Amino acid sequence: MIKGIEKLTPSQIQFMEYLHAMQKGCFSPEYQKGMEITKVKFDINGILCVYFKNGDWYHYLENGTWY
Repeated sequence: MIKGIEKLTPSQIQFMEYLHAMQKGCFSPEYQKGMEITKVKFDINGILCVYFKNGDWYHYLENGTWY
């Protein structure tokens, strides 16, 4: 279970999973092992933040970009 995922709408979950799959595909299989999503939440500006097992986290914006 991903902590906080229950707060997302189905379309937000689909968007997060789509962007995560694209981003994960850019890295080696060894790096991908740490890219398991552990938590999702909205920051104070309402931007979706996704946290990973390896400690990385990204902001996902509504326009399809992330940082």
